[in-house]
Amino acid sequence: MHYKTIVLELIQERQALHQKLCSRRTLLPTLESYARILKSRHQYWMDALHETEPAQHPTQIASAALTLAVGDLQETLSGDSPPEEDGWEPCLDEAITDVRRHTPPA
Repeated sequence: MHYKTIVLELIQERQALHQKLCSRRTLLPTLESYARILKSRHQYWMDALHETEPAQHPTQIASAALTLAVGDLQETLSGDSPPEEDGWEPCLDEAITDVRRHTPPA
């Protein structure tokens, strides 16, 4: 699934936000901005998880990283602030614990 598609679905789940963006004609630029953020966070999590779990299969790492990145974006969308691509700091320890909890043993 493409980042823009994921972001669009998340925005559409928030009807008030979706209507606001449509009425202001800012849906597309906002969608593109959030898609860049999602891609950046996905890459961050893949790198971080690869460092901490080098034995994991790359597909598992990518999947877990996308789950974490989408969770980050959902938190961002829940806030009132506009999207910011700088200044975001994830908690790696919490993410690793979460991935280990949801990853079946090999």
